[in-house]
Amino acid sequence: MKIIILGQKDIARDLLKELLRRGENIVSVFGPAVIKDKKDSFIELAKEKKIPNFDILSLKNKNMIDFYKTLNADICLMAFVTDYIPKEILDSTRLGTIQYHPSLLPYHKGPSAISWAIKKGRKETGVTIFWANEELDGGDILLTKICKIEQNDTLKTLFFKKLFPLIISGMLEGLALVKAGNPPRLKQNKNEGSYEGWFTKDLAEIDWNKNVNEVHDLIRAADSVPGAWSRINNFNIDIFSSSKLNKSSEPGKIISITDEGVLISAKDGSVLIKEMKTKNQPKMHANKLLESLKIKIGEKFKS
Repeated sequence: MKIIILGQKDIARDLLKELLRRGENIVSVFGPAVIKDKKDSFIELAKEKKIPNFDILSLKNKNMIDFYKTLNADICLMAFVTDYIPKEILDSTRLGTIQYHPSLLPYHKGPSAISWAIKKGRKETGVTIFWANEELDGGDILLTKICKIEQNDTLKTLFFKKLFPLIISGMLEGLALVKAGNPPRLKQNKNEGSYEGWFTKDLAEIDWNKNVNEVHDLIRAADSVPGAWSRINNFNIDIFSSSKLNKSSEPGKIISITDEGVLISAKDGSVLIKEMKTKNQPKMHANKLLESLKIKIGEKFKS
């Protein structure tokens, strides 16, 4: 089977690596040669293995679209694609194009699916492998893989420890289903699910008057990007590494500062924060940062 891969970064790299290990025929890959002044690991692996590689943005060019069709590929695998891909490309391989989304579709469509699942207090999420079409995350479902969201999972831990390996295994299982013939195409229920946009910094400001569960979920959803934050004594503080405790006081009040972390009250409980940062300073242990800013027990974050 002749395969094209569209993607970037370590997800596409690891998928390519595993496909090559299995002896699959990769006829070409498309991705960004450079991301933020750094060479992309996916394209670098393709070059090392002497696989024809091209800029993914070129797929908007008619000449490149025509060239893509001449590859006569059987299937395209999309692994971390953030650019719009023309329908003509999606439909031009013999068996179509499959991609992944890091949620249980139709829930949490959009670019920040992992953050929103945590923010909304979900107990589970997963990866959906689906047939790409022009609709954002709206194609027919090929398969799903489920994982739990633990109480202290963050955006970072949930992605790297749980979803990343599910993405690779899910794409490989999806390819196997396609190769076996008559693969599933389950329609998404248009009346169910959700779409959320980017989980941006302005959405990550903490309201200490909210229930401790909501505060804890917000911090986890923004850890490590874009970082939940709050304001105290004219300082904007980014807040990371949260865990819940039952002890409470006035919302936003610092209950204790210890080597274990900084305990801050919300409604019906408190959060123990282990790491903080401010502008122009690196992330550091929470007690060290507050000490450097001369912030003490009893002072309050803005609610």
